[in-house]
Formats: sequence, C-alpha cells, structure tokens
Amino acid sequence: MKLLTLGLENCRQCGLISQEEYEELSKQLDLQALGRDYGSLFCLGSSSLSLYESVWLTGLAMQEPRDELRKILRACGLKPNTDSNEPEDHIGFIYYCIGMLLEVNVLCPKFFI
Repeated sequence: MKLLTLGLENCRQCGLISQEEYEELSKQLDLQALGRDYGSLFCLGSSSLSLYESVWLTGLAMQEPRDELRKILRACGLKPNTDSNEPEDHIGFIYYCIGMLLEVNVLCPKFFI
C-alpha cells in the first residue's frame, strides 16, 4: 500500500500527472480495501499466493530464480537487497527496483538511450 501511495506521489512530483489527477486518484485509493485484498490474496493459509518467484518455480524460497534475478539486478547496477529481509525475487523488492529504474529514467533519461 505504501508503494502505491509513494508511486502516486512520485508521479505528481515528476510531473507525470497533474495535481488534479493526483487528487482524484488519491480519493480513489482506498488503503483499507487494498489491505483487505492483499491479506486475502497473500496471507490467508494454504490457499494464499506466494510472493516469491522461487516458490512458484521450484517450490522452495531462495533458490535458483532468486540467484538469477540477483545477476540481472547487478547487471543493471542495482545492489542486492540489504534493506529488508526479503529475497530479491520477492515481488515487493522487484517493484522497488522498477521504481528505482523509473526514477533514474525520469531524472537521467540518457541512461536508457
């Protein structure tokens, strides 16, 4: 939920959306409803979905898919995840990296040319 809120704020600050668009989207962003949806998808018992690529592909967390993603992140100049306890193949960390790459593209578009 914080990621959505921060992403929306960053879009406004970078001029990707107007103040009016920001305010309208903020009204539509129901964090409590998102929290309930998140909990029902990812946190409720054996029927919940895994947020790790390794679990989807191998059945175990922190296996080959995580290591492959580490190689890709290093090739993009992104350091391995040290700020949280989540492995690099956790969807939250992947979104964080996408946000960093988007920020670099907005601030330094020549980086992607």
